[in-house]
Formats: sequence, C-alpha cells, structure tokens
Amino acid sequence: MMNRIKKVLLATLATLTVIGNTTSAPVQARTFPDVAKNSPITKVIDCNDLTEEMLTTRADHNIMYIERIVGCVTDNEKNGKVLNPPEDGGYYISYTSVADARKGDTIITYCVYNPYSNYDDDVIERWDFIQ
Repeated sequence: MMNRIKKVLLATLATLTVIGNTTSAPVQARTFPDVAKNSPITKVIDCNDLTEEMLTTRADHNIMYIERIVGCVTDNEKNGKVLNPPEDGGYYISYTSVADARKGDTIITYCVYNPYSNYDDDVIERWDFIQ
C-alpha cells in the first residue's frame, strides 16, 4: 500500500514538473562581475548642482543621478517650495503623495532618474522624508 502511494505521488510530481517546464520561460543567469561591469555609476547630487546637460547625457555616460531636494510644505493643500537653492526664491514642488505632510514641514526628497534614458523628466523613483 505504501509503495503504491509513493508511486502515485512520484508520477504526479513528474507530470507537474514536465508541464511546468514546458510553459516557463528560459532564465538567463548573469554573473556578478557581468552585472557590475554594466551597472551605471550612481551619483547623489543637490538640485542646484544638477544641470540640464547632465540629465540629457546621463545614459551616454552610464550615470544614474539621484537628485536631493530640500523643501517646505507651504499650505494645507500640500504645495511646497524648494529651499535649495535659496537665492532664487525656490521652485514649486508638490507633496500631495506624502501622506503625513503638513504645512510648515521640511521634507527631503530624492528623485532617481532612469539611467537608461536621456529624458530630463524620466524619474523612476521618488522618496520623501519628513524632517
């Protein structure tokens, strides 16, 4: 009896393995040195130091920029003002996606630009930290 159960389970597993392998896509394994060789260089940079030319040539130079923005929530609708650079009065920034943001909060935002394109507005990730 026990041998019969083992044989049925073995046949079932073999069938599922064959079916599973025929429907799955092939996996291409990569070694760490291969991945590291092709990975972009990451640079964290303040928004006042990031230029249009840097953004529109980043894929050509294999660079991933992470822009650091210091801002302040200016009203209850979660509108904000960029505090760096302070000399020009500050640019607009929205904090509507920051759940706990309140008027008067200082927030540090990190915007990660897509390293594989040269579009100046291709932000693939944004992180906001209330101070």
